[in-house]
Formats: sequence, structure tokens, C-alpha cells
Amino acid sequence: MSVDDFAIVTKTYSGDILPFRDLCASIDRHMPDVRHHVIIDRNEMHLFDVYKSENRIIHVAEELFPKVINLNIFGRRLNLFPFTPPIRGWIWQQLVKIAFCARACEKILVIIDSDAVFVKPLAACRLSKDGKVRLYRSAAGVLTAQHAAWRRIACKLFGLPAQDFGGADYISQAVTWSPAVVRAMVARITQRTRLPWYIVLAWKFRFSEYILYGLFCEFAEGAHRDDVYLETEELCHCSWHYRLDESDLAQFQADIQPHHVAVLIQSNLDLPEQRRGRILDGFAVL
Repeated sequence: MSVDDFAIVTKTYSGDILPFRDLCASIDRHMPDVRHHVIIDRNEMHLFDVYKSENRIIHVAEELFPKVINLNIFGRRLNLFPFTPPIRGWIWQQLVKIAFCARACEKILVIIDSDAVFVKPLAACRLSKDGKVRLYRSAAGVLTAQHAAWRRIACKLFGLPAQDFGGADYISQAVTWSPAVVRAMVARITQRTRLPWYIVLAWKFRFSEYILYGLFCEFAEGAHRDDVYLETEELCHCSWHYRLDESDLAQFQADIQPHHVAVLIQSNLDLPEQRRGRILDGFAVL
């Protein structure tokens, strides 16, 4: 498989523009020939023009949906579709990612948020095996009430037996999706509900796009199951279970594994830019 068969996808916004800058620099350094699709809400497009390049394409999020409505309520920007409640930012981000991937022409997409960076090249050969696309599945997933709710919602959408936790998790960064499987997934939701998939999900006040995709791949009957294979190695070393203070920063840096090609430092940790930069320097990123 060549670099022409896969692309990187990022949905971002102005609040993450500084870490997004680092992500772009890391892609340009390690994978300059790989396409990077960036999806931005229309009102913030002008802030990201500087990042356009031959291989970095900027897309307008609203153009992925028919009849999307933009609202500004007490200074807070929200979106909605006809006959849906206002969609908060986190749900909107997930809908946008699903919609873009369903339209993509590449065989494989690597979805990564703007607060992650690549620390080494991602080889195309790591994304597929015998024509099948990798599906990250951790057998050591953590059960929380939130995870359980996400799984119940996904099972109901696909007509699967209810399961709070199946002993696995699909949530990470640098997550690999097959656009063909995403198209099958949204078609299944529309078929079962007789409503556009994005309308159905807009009414779900909490869901996880990665659990939705993972459960569909692993448990929903259909030909799409022949298009994926399970992989237990994460591509990204994530900071979710670290405080990144002086007491565990060294452990976070020591825990990176040879199979990790990216590092996530969550933007909601609100680290000062200089401190975040020093942590990334420890991984020889930029």
C-alpha cells in the first residue's frame, strides 16, 4: 500500500490552533507526501488559511450536511439540523468526522485530533493486512458509566444485544477507519431508523464515534466485517491517564513504546505553551 491510499483527517477549531500548528509541523516533517484533510467551521476558515499546502486541504464542515443551521446563543456558537436540538461542540465534531469519512475517496483514513503530534513516520503497511483495514481494539479497556452509555446507544442503533462492556475499547488517537465501512455504518443507521443518520445521532446527547464504528465492525452482521482486522497496538501514546506534573512526567515519557508513532497531550489539561513544548521536546518531535 502506498501513501496515495491513505490520508490523515483532523477536525479542529480556533481554540486548538496552537497545538494544531505543532501537529502540522510534525506531519510535514515525518510524512510530507501524505494528504492531511483539515475540517473547519465556516466562521473560522480565515484563521487556518496559512496552513494550506499542496497536501494539506482545508474543508468547510457545514458543507458536509444539507440544511445545517448556525446559531449564536449568548456568544456560544451552536449548530442544528431541521427538527433537532442545538448540537454542542463535541457532538458536532463527531458528526463532522463521520460525515467526512463517509465521503472520502481514500481507502484508509487516520483520524487524529489537533492536540496530538507525530513523533515518527507512519508506514502505510501498518494500516492494512491482506487487503483489510486495521481496527484498534484494546482488550484492557476501562469501564466507566460513560463508556457503558456509549455502548448501549451503539448497540441499540445497530440492533445488537445490549452490552455495557464487551471487554474491549476502541478509543484512541491516530485511529484507522475504512471509508467504505463508514458508509456501510451510516447506511445501516438510516436503514434501521428510516431517518438520515446525522439526524438520528444529533438526537443522541452522548455517543462515541469510535465505539460506534468499533462495535459496528466487530458485531454488526454484514460484508463489512470482512474488510477489517483487529489490532491491539495503539498508534498513539495518549496522556489520558497521566497528570503530566513533575511526579509522573518521567513515567509518561518512559512509557512510550516502539509501536507508537504519535503522542497526545490533551489540550484540556491547559498546560502553558512553553511547558507543552518542553514535554514534546522530550520526544524529539519538532
